Amino acid sequence: MSDDASDRLHEIQFRAAIETRNFEISLFWQRSNYFLALSTAIAVGYFTLDKPQHELLLSLLGSIVAWLWFLVNLGGKFWQARWEHRLGQVELGLNPDLRLFTVPTEEAVLAVKNSFENSGHGHIRGLFDWAILWKPSVSHAMISLSLVFLMFWLTLVGLALLSLAQPERDTNCDSPIPASDSSAPTTGNERLIVPAIPTETTRATDR
Repeated sequence: MSDDASDRLHEIQFRAAIETRNFEISLFWQRSNYFLALSTAIAVGYFTLDKPQHELLLSLLGSIVAWLWFLVNLGGKFWQARWEHRLGQVELGLNPDLRLFTVPTEEAVLAVKNSFENSGHGHIRGLFDWAILWKPSVSHAMISLSLVFLMFWLTLVGLALLSLAQPERDTNCDSPIPASDSSAPTTGNERLIVPAIPTETTRATDR
């Protein structure tokens, strides 16, 4: 194979790899948005309905959705890393001096640091620049968020089970005894009992 044909093949491979990598990143965020919206809707239903049966059902559903979200994020990150590695291999065969996807991390951090120094940011922006140099991964942050949702829903499942396991209190024993109502109407058949008043004869007999 001639050099021109080899270069053209590497160029085609590079273009296909970068398009697939960008497509995987786009799918990663689209899926995350869908799962985030679904989890939020389930949370709204959970805190709106206050019946224990509904709370258990919705918390179980939220746990399943969060677990699937976590797995989908891991799968998306896997294919993104695979195509980025493939990009580095094709880049070396196409032109080793490109150093787009094969640059070492230390060199990339140094380049970003030099960019911040040349921008002339103030002290407040300098704090943000210093934090940016930590190079946090946005995809790992979304994976962590799905894991937090999973732990949140599992906690609610436990609380719902504890709520259902508590024995119901006997309302008959706990209900107060109603006081007699002296103002209740009479039927006319009740006998009025009047205490006897001692008379003079009774007093003389007692003596």
